Amino acid sequence: MTSDPLLPILIGALERRTMVTLVLADDLDGRCGLTNKTDGVVFLDRHNTLGEMRATLAHELMHLLQPSWSEEKVEATVSEILVPLPAALAAQRHGTYEEVARRLGVDAQLVRARLRAAGREAVNVVGEAAG
Repeated sequence: MTSDPLLPILIGALERRTMVTLVLADDLDGRCGLTNKTDGVVFLDRHNTLGEMRATLAHELMHLLQPSWSEEKVEATVSEILVPLPAALAAQRHGTYEEVARRLGVDAQLVRARLRAAGREAVNVVGEAAG
């Protein structure tokens, strides 16, 4: 049985805080989630899919673990943890970002973020440099 790659992020967040509060919200002004770093409160948009919530939860918990990191660094790190590079490359090759995201329990945005983190976003599906 393989463990969920989200577990180390959850454990890390819990080890550094006595409490993390998760709130499912109705309106986050178009955001999938946000974090109050002072109080350890993570807000998720209750209308998102489970994959979107899972990816967003990992992202917001990483903000709690690494409060000085930029959005780009948080997104890249979370994508490296939750999206194996071979899966992201297959999604790029076949144009199946949503399908790969569904299988991994994340969102398509995180699959694309994994390609960016690997420096592969400028390569199109047939392996030629994008123009």
